[in-house]
Amino acid sequence: HISIAMAKPRLYQQVLRADPPMERDLRMAKEIQAHLLPARLPDLGHLKIAARTVSARQLGGDLYDFIPYTGQRTAIAVGDVSGKGTGAALYGAVVSGILRTQALRHPAPAELLTAVNQALLERQVESQFMTLIFALWSEKTRQLAVANSGLPYPIHVTAHGCAIIPAAGIPLGMLPESAYEEQGVKLPPGEMVVFVSDGITEFMNPRGEEYGRQRLENLLRRHYGEPPETVLGAIFADSERFGEGLPAADDRTVVVLQSV
Repeated sequence: HISIAMAKPRLYQQVLRADPPMERDLRMAKEIQAHLLPARLPDLGHLKIAARTVSARQLGGDLYDFIPYTGQRTAIAVGDVSGKGTGAALYGAVVSGILRTQALRHPAPAELLTAVNQALLERQVESQFMTLIFALWSEKTRQLAVANSGLPYPIHVTAHGCAIIPAAGIPLGMLPESAYEEQGVKLPPGEMVVFVSDGITEFMNPRGEEYGRQRLENLLRRHYGEPPETVLGAIFADSERFGEGLPAADDRTVVVLQSV
């Protein structure tokens, strides 16, 4: 028993050297953050979905979520927390919880953003805010209602080209009594709506040039009619080729919706 007792401290120190506490904490935090994202994409009759988020660091501040509503409706959320790393990840987890709680009432998109903004202001986390798109898809009408609090405008892709969905609003957690616009768009079969965080449009190459919206729209026109997962993969691949090996400076999230 004495030899076992003496061996325990040495064993503990060996474990610490092999797996430092900070690395364990980061690994666990990354695993927990991964579980905040949907385990699977929703299976919707007339809407196919592809979604991916890639963090610039071990932990990121981007998120996406899908929330069932009554009346054959589904909410789609895409968000980007200010900053990167641990602080952004924790703030994103807070927003995710608030978002889910507020969505239980099945509010309209603009109403949801207003409620989340108020909840964040009540918590007064200094120097933190979030840009968030909240959209509501109706299977019955093939309509998508979109409200936005500062993310890049969603892109509506048709056989004739691309157009933005110009819903605008102040980022969440910044100003009281912020008002949010709501825009509706009908999606006949084949048409897409693409949401991206600014980590995609602001992806830079070694010459300091940004990938930008125009390159993104050109790519979407080229890939019109292809499956959402193919379109999503093309966005990441094309922006990374543009970056010429330069590491991403910001988290990147893409959600592609395609009416079928």
